[in-house]
Amino acid sequence: MRAYNVMKTLVSALDADLGGTEIYEPLKAVYGKKTIPGYLRQIFVLTDGEVSNTEQVIGLVKAHAHSGRLFSLGIGESSSHHLVEGLAEAGGGTASFVTYQEKIDTKVLHQLKNAIQPSLMGKS
Repeated sequence: MRAYNVMKTLVSALDADLGGTEIYEPLKAVYGKKTIPGYLRQIFVLTDGEVSNTEQVIGLVKAHAHSGRLFSLGIGESSSHHLVEGLAEAGGGTASFVTYQEKIDTKVLHQLKNAIQPSLMGKS
């Protein structure tokens, strides 16, 4: 429940400026951080748009899938299904979408529940 409250606080502070979505460098920085030995990293990406380098971003996530899972949430009708679904598939997580008429906290809670489920990642 603590993770849900933290996520709810973060989500309520989000503000879209309708500018370009830059996700590659932030993800690269996250993947550059050390992980806790024995634990998979859980990454959550919330986006309301599209990126110009979708395949590059998905490739980055796929290259680091061994170190964790990525869960993605597309917000609004203009979020890129290819990006949101591609990130989740490459990162071994799940994708979800929310429209502006829906409550986002229900979708976020669903993603958090997915993240606490055991990972079925095989040995490479």
